[in-house]
Amino acid sequence: MARVKESVCKPTKILRIITRKTPCGE
Repeated sequence: MARVKESVCKPTKILRIITRKTPCGE
């Protein structure tokens, strides 16, 4: 699952808004 989170951690600028809700550890 860690690999999937990493992929969602560095998405495109548009997806950045969606990742803002997820605890990506900005």
